[in-house]
Parts: sequence; C-alpha cells; structure tokens
Amino acid sequence: MTLGLEAQIFLHLGSFQLKAHLQVGNELATLFGPSGAGKSLTLRAIAGLVRPHAGRIVLGSHVLFDSQKGINIPPQRRQVGYVPQGYALFPHLTVEENIMYPLHHLPRAERRKQAAALMEMTGLRGLEKRKPHQLSGGQQQRVALARALAAKPRILLLDEPFSALDRALRQELGQEIYRLQRQWDIPVIMVTHDFSDAFGLSQRVIVMEQGEVLQEGSREEVFYQPRNRRVAQMVAMGNIWPALVEEVAADFVYLRWHSHRLQANAPKDTHLKPGQKVDACVRPVHVMIRRPEDEFYSRPNLLKGYIISEAMDIDSYTLIVALEGGGEVLVQLHSHAYFRLGLPHRKEIEISIYPHHIHIIPYEP
Repeated sequence: MTLGLEAQIFLHLGSFQLKAHLQVGNELATLFGPSGAGKSLTLRAIAGLVRPHAGRIVLGSHVLFDSQKGINIPPQRRQVGYVPQGYALFPHLTVEENIMYPLHHLPRAERRKQAAALMEMTGLRGLEKRKPHQLSGGQQQRVALARALAAKPRILLLDEPFSALDRALRQELGQEIYRLQRQWDIPVIMVTHDFSDAFGLSQRVIVMEQGEVLQEGSREEVFYQPRNRRVAQMVAMGNIWPALVEEVAADFVYLRWHSHRLQANAPKDTHLKPGQKVDACVRPVHVMIRRPEDEFYSRPNLLKGYIISEAMDIDSYTLIVALEGGGEVLVQLHSHAYFRLGLPHRKEIEISIYPHHIHIIPYEP
C-alpha cells in the first residue's frame, strides 16, 4: 500500500474521547460506524478544523500535526479537500463562482479556465450560472466536489456525501467518486453509517464506535473476517452463533451448535482447544439451499429445517429458517434463485454451508 495518510489522533470533548489510529494509501477508504462514533470529528482533525490534544498526522512526507514537536499546520496550508455534510456551498454565488473560490490567488481568466475543466470533469457543464438553490441534491454534491478539487488537494475528505440522496443518485455519485479517486490518485476518506455505501465503494474500511477504531483493513477482510462480535454485528454478518469446540484437526475445527456438528476451516494464528466457547459467523448469502431434484447431495454441514419468515427486497429475498434440532439461520438469495428453487411453494428445506464460509471469532456472552 502506498501510504498517503497516517494519523494518530487523541482528542476529548467533554465526556467523549477520540482515540483513532488509521493508515490510508492512495485509495478510497471509508470511516464506517454508527452516529456518534467520532467519524466526522476524525475528518475535522485531519483537515485542521479541530486540534487534537495529542497525536501525529502525516500526509505523504508532510507532517500536518505533531503534538510532541509543536507542529500544527493551518487548514489553508494542508492541501486537504474537505466536503462537509450539507456541502456548505455559498448560497449567493453561482456554481462557477463557488468552484473558483479556492483559486482567488490566480488571475480571473485562469480561474475560469480551471473551473471550466472541473465542471466538465464532474458533469456540471451548462450549470455555470445557477445558484445552489436552483440545483438538485446530486448537482450540489458535484459542485462541492469540484470546489474541493479546485485547490489540488493531496487528500479528499467527504463527510456523509450521500446522506440526502436517493438510492439511484447514491450509486451514480459513488461511481463518480470512485472514478475521481482513480484519476487523481490521492487518498479519499469517506464517512458513512450506511452498510451498502461502505461495502459497495470502499477499498479500505475503518470501523469505528465510541471514539475508537475497532477494525481496519481491506473491504473483504473487514466484511468477511470481522475481528469480534461487535464488528460482525455492524457489518451485517447476519448469523452469529455461540458454539463449542468439539474437535480440532489439522485443517478443520468441529463445532457443536445446539444439536448440530459443524465443520469449519481452522482459523489462522488462533489456537483452539476442545471445550472452548467461540462465536461462529456466517453471512446469509453463503448459506446454500438444496434443490429438490438433487438426490445425491454430499456437501458438508447439511441441515434440515423449515422457512418461518421471508422478506423481499428489490432483487433478493431474506429467509429465516428454523432448524430441526434447534437454532435459526438467516438466508439471503437472489430473486431468480428464490423462484428457481421453488421456494414460494416450499417450506421444508435443506441448507448447507461450506467450511470456509464459517468464520470463528472469540466468544462474547
């Protein structure tokens, strides 16, 4: 990873304490967590809008803040592009004037030239003379992005960029941000509390709660290998089962959950012992349903049960399956598979789970 930003931030506001340590390369990263986790405060500290009580913030080879050395570069000299929640556009200025605002040190002709290039890049051509109140939410977001990029930042910080947008616009602007990151090749850090935004866009995810980083890693690592129960809950793991280790083999671990014996891949760098309590996690999309015509079905972890609940989303179904022998399993599948498996007319089903899709984490009561 090409390291763009490394930050250690210690800050307290009243009873709230922020203790954040993060590393982000030239990639699209997400600060993900519930409201009040300290995500926006972290962005503001990086931008220089609030001063940490201790810590160090380094962008590339430039030290922006170092409490021990007394370094605190002013916000206007940090080369940080910051888009706050709500965009903070100047209501009395046109689109073009908003974008030109950070370029006040340049001749007007050059400012207009650079603003035109940014409007072309962000799909704003033709809206130059409109005021913010004449724009849609998506257009306002694009203006805020273009203005942040006008100062040629070495990092771009976006605070809840999609909070006021509908699903279609979220997807469209998400792809736009992804494209801009690739084009500019700078770190982009986005704050969100929305699971789909974090999973759909990010290359790196930083999970925060109550002022602390609970886990940081690639999108796949965080969402498929959560470190603990709380992270598993936050990333919508869906199935988190308290289980007992029955047997430990070279490559597999055998777990007892209710009356079921489950085979899971042995976790790396973790020494499990028979009798040890653990939590077993399975994403709902990794639960497979056996087709009725499959007479010879020898997949591991084959379990029988019946559907007790189902809910439909736009293009998927989520089922709750009560198992014979105890326990419930959350299952998610595409609408096409739901009908192909004949589930509208079936209640009794058999499910299976591959061992590598069972992720074992420390037990938490």
